[in-house]
Amino acid sequence: MYHTFTWRGFFDFGCGAFGDMACHTMNLAFRGLELGGVSDAECTMIESENDVAYPLKSVVKLTYKARDSKVRQGVKLPAVTLYWYDGNVKPDAAIMPKWASAHEGKVPDTGCYIIGSKGAVLMQDDYGGKCAIALNDDKAFADVFEHEAAKAVPRSIPFRAGSAAAAGKSTVEMKGFALGHYIEFLDAIRGQGPYYEQTHSHCFSDIEYCIPQMEGILVGCVAQRMPGKKLNWCSCKQSFDVSAANAFIKPYIRKGFEF
Repeated sequence: MYHTFTWRGFFDFGCGAFGDMACHTMNLAFRGLELGGVSDAECTMIESENDVAYPLKSVVKLTYKARDSKVRQGVKLPAVTLYWYDGNVKPDAAIMPKWASAHEGKVPDTGCYIIGSKGAVLMQDDYGGKCAIALNDDKAFADVFEHEAAKAVPRSIPFRAGSAAAAGKSTVEMKGFALGHYIEFLDAIRGQGPYYEQTHSHCFSDIEYCIPQMEGILVGCVAQRMPGKKLNWCSCKQSFDVSAANAFIKPYIRKGFEF
């Protein structure tokens, strides 16, 4: 899957179902940009739409509301536009010229791309294992561990012991699949691992974080059922401004399968 955000925008791209992989790939932008409530969604492209399963290909546009920063007191964060590219659909290489010029004009097969006013961040996998950064004046992307601007930012979130990140290894060149989030989940259950001041527990992705993240994803899934129509969403009322879309909020359960 691919996401692209703009501060101006954010792109997420890849090959799985929106509702399935978004919670993984969107984590970088959702946490880094302190995203919260979704104001509207629109499916701008779809292929193989059906009533049984998710479409083979689609592009979903989500708008996240302006919000107050929880980390930087007194800072107001602007609205963010997110594009989700799904089913091996990718954004055009023109949006990341510094990366494309160094990689034969190609964008990664999956990842998350955040475009900000001072530069861009590119994650090249689904779990944040390979991440690079390029400021506006940079000629090329650099590993997030190697870029001087990134080094200057104090680290407040501890790395998991034994991870490549904890060892300060290059994430751009790192290969293989990291089991970090699985281990962190088990550690939180056992009351082990890092203790996070942000959540006052061993669980970093707590309810206050995961519910609004997943709600935005599900709003996007409803938009896939009504392509080409902008759906305005009210989280407080748990409803859309289009009555036909509200029919998808609560699932239809066949008789005998109720719970």
